[in-house]
Amino acid sequence: MLPLFAIFVGLGSSQSVLAQSTIATASISLNVKGSPVTYDAKPTTGGGTNFANRDFGSFDISTDVFAVTNGVLTINEDPSESYDQAVLRVRVAPGTLGSTVSVGFTDIPLVNAGLSNGVRTFTPTTAGYDILAAVTSPASGGSYRFDINFVATDNTNVTTLSTGLRKSVFTATGTRVNPTSAGPPVNAQSTILINTTGATTPNTTYTASAFNGTNLGTYDINDGKLTLNGGTLNTFESGGDVIQSARLQYLIVKPPQNSQPGFAFPQSEIALIQDGTGTAGNGGTNRSFSNSTALRNLISGLANQGIGTYTVTVTYEAVVLRANGTTFRVRDDNGGNGYTASFNTTGVPILIDTWTGGTSDDWFTPANWDLKIVPTANINVVIPDFGVGNTKPYPNIHAGAVYTFGSTTINNTNSGDAMCRNVDMQGSSQAQRSLCRLYQGRWKVYGGFSNLFDSYRQFDGSRIEFAGSGNQTITGGSFTDVDLSGAGTKALQGIMTISNSMNFLAGSGLFTTDISTPDNNYVTLGDRSGTAANGAQLTGETDSGYIRGFVRTSRTDVRANEVDAQGKPDPRTFGNIGVTLLFAGTNNPGDIIVTRNTAESYTPLVPSNGGTSRFGIRRIFGVRPSTTQPLVATMTFRYLDTELSNLGPQGNGSVPEPNLALFVSTSGGNQFGGLGRDALDQTNNILTKSGVRTFATFTLGDRDNPLPVSLTGFDAKRLGADALITWQTASEQNNKGFNVQVSADGKTYRNVGFVASETPNSTTPKAYTFTDTEKNKAGARYYRLEQLDVDGKSTFFAPRVVTFDGKAAETNTSIVAYPNPLNNEILHLSLNSSVSGTAVVRILDMTGRQVGQRQVAITLGSNDVPVENMSELKSGLYILNVMLPSGEKKTMKVTKQ
Repeated sequence: MLPLFAIFVGLGSSQSVLAQSTIATASISLNVKGSPVTYDAKPTTGGGTNFANRDFGSFDISTDVFAVTNGVLTINEDPSESYDQAVLRVRVAPGTLGSTVSVGFTDIPLVNAGLSNGVRTFTPTTAGYDILAAVTSPASGGSYRFDINFVATDNTNVTTLSTGLRKSVFTATGTRVNPTSAGPPVNAQSTILINTTGATTPNTTYTASAFNGTNLGTYDINDGKLTLNGGTLNTFESGGDVIQSARLQYLIVKPPQNSQPGFAFPQSEIALIQDGTGTAGNGGTNRSFSNSTALRNLISGLANQGIGTYTVTVTYEAVVLRANGTTFRVRDDNGGNGYTASFNTTGVPILIDTWTGGTSDDWFTPANWDLKIVPTANINVVIPDFGVGNTKPYPNIHAGAVYTFGSTTINNTNSGDAMCRNVDMQGSSQAQRSLCRLYQGRWKVYGGFSNLFDSYRQFDGSRIEFAGSGNQTITGGSFTDVDLSGAGTKALQGIMTISNSMNFLAGSGLFTTDISTPDNNYVTLGDRSGTAANGAQLTGETDSGYIRGFVRTSRTDVRANEVDAQGKPDPRTFGNIGVTLLFAGTNNPGDIIVTRNTAESYTPLVPSNGGTSRFGIRRIFGVRPSTTQPLVATMTFRYLDTELSNLGPQGNGSVPEPNLALFVSTSGGNQFGGLGRDALDQTNNILTKSGVRTFATFTLGDRDNPLPVSLTGFDAKRLGADALITWQTASEQNNKGFNVQVSADGKTYRNVGFVASETPNSTTPKAYTFTDTEKNKAGARYYRLEQLDVDGKSTFFAPRVVTFDGKAAETNTSIVAYPNPLNNEILHLSLNSSVSGTAVVRILDMTGRQVGQRQVAITLGSNDVPVENMSELKSGLYILNVMLPSGEKKTMKVTKQ
C-alpha cells in the first residue's frame, strides 16, 4: 500500500519540523505461540520489554501463532494541533537486523479514541495481523525482519508524528501449501470500477495492474464527477481459515507541486460484499467479494487544496478467522505500494467549509466551521465522520428559531435560511457515518447532495429545498418535506423516501431517475400517517418541471365503496401521482402498490403500407392489489402535454390528444387490451374510465391506431464481433417469415437474412433469432424486421441500433437473454466475459420488487448459460440485473408468457 503519510517521508523519523506535540507512549501487543505479550515500541534500544532489536526466536509457519493483537499510541497534544489520524505500519520480509529491506509497509488503521486532559489516544481496529502469513519463502531456517512504526497526522496543520522505524527478527521454519491469500495469484486479478462521466453511465472496469499508472483524465475541481464505484477481490482460504469480510481502501494525495507542499486526505474504504457462498478448488475455498454501486466522487472535497494533479491509491484487505480463533488480515496491495492512478483538476476552486463542531451543534455559529464562516449559497460543505468514541457534536439546523444546546440558549431568530452549495456527508457505512439534522426552518441546497450512508435526518415542520439553477445530483435518503426550485435538472442517484410532501415550485426544472435501475433509483411516497392524513403528496408538476422517471407508493387496507366525512365517494389519489381509483362492488382490494414511469413509452410496430405508427404516451402506471378476488373501479388518468409527443426510438412519434384512450396490459406491455374512455377533459388533462376490472400495466394510446395485440418484442444486441437479433410473436396469421435488414445510415436498408415462420398460422407465442456474422462491421448499424405475409403484404418493426465502435475483442462484455418472451422454464444468457467466476442474476418485477435470484457459472470468453426454474414466475415483464464476475452490472428486460 502507498504509505498513508508518504508526503512526509523527508521530514525525519520522530516528528515533522512544525509539530509541537510529542508522542507519550507507543505499545504493541503480540500473540507469541499462544501467549499474549506487550512490548514498548517507543525506545530505540533493545532490552527488557522493548520491541526494538528483539529476536523473537523460531516459528513453524504451519503450526505456530505469531500475530499482532493490539497497539496503543498516545500523544501529548499541543492546543494548537489536533491529530485526527494514525496507523500502525508493519512489514515482514526476508532479512536480518543489519540488512536493507525494500518491501513496503502495510498500514493497520488506528481509531481516534479522543482527547482527555491534553492526551490524545489511538487504539487499533478489531482485526489483528498474522505475521507468519506474510512469510513469502518459507524455507527451513529462514531469517525474517518484522518492522513497525507508529505514525499520526494532523491534517489541518499538515504535521506528522512518528516513533520511527523499530526493527525485530524471527526465524521461519516449516512449509505451507496454498496459504490463505487475497488477490493474484488466486483466480483472477482484483478489479476497480471507475465512472468518469456520471453515475448513470456504465462503469469502466480496470484490473488492478492496469489501473496502476493510469491517468483518469481532467475534471472541474468544483463539480467534476470521477466516481469510484467499488471493485472485486478474489480470495483463497485453506487450513481451516475463513475469510470473514473484505474491503477496498483508497487514499487521495496531492503530491508536492508548483513549490507547494503535498497533502494526504484521510484514507477511506468501501465494503465489498461476498458473491455467493464460495467454491472449492486447489485444496481450499475460493471466494469473490464485490461492490459496484459505492458512488464515491473522488473530486468532492478537493477544492481547498487547489487545482493540479492528484493521485488515488487503491488497496484491498480481507479479514481472516483462523482455526485457532485468532484473526489476521490478508492484502492485495501490490507489494506494499498499492495500485495508484492519477487525475488532474482545473477551474477556480470554490471554498469548502468543513464542520468541526468547535463550540456547539449550531449550523449558524462560525466557530463550528474550519473557515470560521457560516456556509452560503456558493460555499461547499463537508461534514466529516468523526469516528468511534469522538464527542464532537454534529450539525443541527434550527433556522429562525431559539433552542438550547446543553445549558446554552442559542437564538437564531434572525439567522435566515441555512444554505450551501454542495454538501458531502461522509462515512464508510450506515453504522459508521456523519450526521446532519434539519430540525426547524428551511435548508437551501444549490448543488450536489451526497448522503450515501443515510446521514441526513429531517423533522416535521422543516423543509429542504433543492434550489440550483444548474444541474444537481441527489444520492437519496429519507425526507419529510422537499421543495424543488431553480431551472436546473435534479438527478436522483438512489432512493428518495418522502413522508409528507414533494413540491415543484414555480420555475423548477426536471427531477429525474434512472429508469434502467428501478430497484435502486426511484422516489417513494409514504403511506398515510399521523402527519400526512392522505399520505405523502406530489404537487406542482408542470410540463417543464416534473418527475421524469420512476415513482412508487402504496396504500394499506384499501376498501371498496370508500366515502369521506360527508358521505361522498372518496377515491384513492395515491399521493397525487396522476391516477385515482374508486373501487366498487363487494370485494376489497386490500393493500395496493402503484408505480409511475414517465421516462419510457411503449413503441410497437410501424406498418409499411401507409398506416400510422402506434404509440403509448410517456406515462405508465402499474397497479397491483394484494387480493386475487374480482375487482371493479373507476379510474382517472392524469397526464402532461409533453408526454404525448417525441415518442418512439427516433423521437418523432406522437398521440393526438383527442384520440387518447386507456389501454391495459397483463403481459408487461407486449400485448394490450383497449379499455377506451368515458370522458376526456383536455383542459385539465384527465381521462376517466369506469368499469375497470383488470389491474396491471396501464397507459394511454391512440384509439384510432391501437397498441398491438399480436406482435411482440424486437431487439438487437452486439455480441463480440456479431449482432444477435431476437424477436417474438404472440400470434401469427398468413405469416411467410421475416427479412432481417440492416442500414448504415438508418435510411437505406438491405437484406442480410431471412427467417421463415415456424407456422403461417398460430395462436401460441413463437420466438426467433438471427445472428449477423458479416465481417468488418464498424460504426452504427441499424437493424429492422420486414414481416412478410403469404399474400405479399409487409410490415416493418422500428429499427434498433447496434454500435461497433472500437475493437470487437473476445473480452467485450455483451449480453443477450433469449428466448424473449420466455415460454418455458429455462432462459439462456449469451455473453462474452473478461473473467471467470460466478454471475448473480437478480429478477425484479416492474415495481422494482425482487422476485428471484439465480447464480450461474461464467468462463472467460464466450458463454451460453442456462438460467433455470423460470417457470416459477408469473406472466409479465421482468427486469434482470446481472452482476458479472468482473463486477460489471448489466440490465435487460424479459417477458414471461
